[in-house]
Amino acid sequence: MADRKSMLVKATLGFAVLALMAACSNTPKQLYDGVAFKTKVSSERKARRDFTVRVSPAASSLEGAKEAARHEGVRHCIKYYGSSEIDWRVGPDTPLGQLSIVEGGITFAGRCEG
Repeated sequence: MADRKSMLVKATLGFAVLALMAACSNTPKQLYDGVAFKTKVSSERKARRDFTVRVSPAASSLEGAKEAARHEGVRHCIKYYGSSEIDWRVGPDTPLGQLSIVEGGITFAGRCEG
């Protein structure tokens, strides 16, 4: 009887893991201007107020890349400071002519306020 319960528990756990994996792989990515960008937010562990967001492939849509950076910056600031206010040094409102694409991506920089 114990072996049967053990097998049932293992089978149930295995099914749950497979269901979770399937759900994760089918989750649609956020699109900006029709493009799914790769983003990475970086900050010092002891000073998360100042952060950078790298967005690529930026050449696919500069406007989309700017909005992806804005979104990730807001998420970062809300997560660590409970506010969506950001003072951007290089941000989504920076004129396109002042943004540089390096190795396919743009790095934005900001500071969480509030």
